[in-house]
Amino acid sequence: MTALLDLDLDLDTRQITCARGIIAACKARKKLTLNQRKRLADIALETALTESGLRMFANANNPESLRLPHDAVGSDHGSVGLFQQQVGGAVNSTANWGTTAQLMNPRISTRKFLRALLKVDWTAMTNWQAAQAVQRSAFADGSNYRANNERAIEIRKSLWDSTDAAPDGSAPLVVLDGRRVHVVVPGDTLFSIAQAWGTTVQAVESANPQAGHPPGNFHTIQPGDKIVQP
Repeated sequence: MTALLDLDLDLDTRQITCARGIIAACKARKKLTLNQRKRLADIALETALTESGLRMFANANNPESLRLPHDAVGSDHGSVGLFQQQVGGAVNSTANWGTTAQLMNPRISTRKFLRALLKVDWTAMTNWQAAQAVQRSAFADGSNYRANNERAIEIRKSLWDSTDAAPDGSAPLVVLDGRRVHVVVPGDTLFSIAQAWGTTVQAVESANPQAGHPPGNFHTIQPGDKIVQP
């Protein structure tokens, strides 16, 4: 079934979800000013629009990526996700940005992008120069990113106020009876929890057979539920 289209932004619901994940990670950088966080979002959205069209890419050479939810399949080096970041140790990878599950999570992959961005003098650069400084594409002047500059700003302005900041870290954990446990918060799914842990949904389900309402209905976890880390 085709995802509904946001007529104002000309994005479908999957693209909107990815855009919100990017914005949430940028909003979480609370040590920066509001305008700086907004500009981070502009740069990150511009980069993702250019690299993936705000679509979650798997890689034909990476079987794990094909088992995770994705919108398209590429084959460029070992690249996956919104930013086409390379999976460490994957076939054809020449860099190590993280695990497949991490790089196919919008918020986690954005945090990795931001860590790299904040290591360069991004405030003195244009948005497209900053994107190029991180991505090092074949377009040395960043002109490929520049083509999406206004579009990225439009998306950020439209979604910023209605997107909550994501915690700047992995899924929160507590220790109960010697076991590491995630306490579900609004918006959590087993998929998002698994990605934050760098594991698979299947592993989380196997470790939590009683999760859901009723037990075993894994799509119905609720805030306050406790999910054991595999």
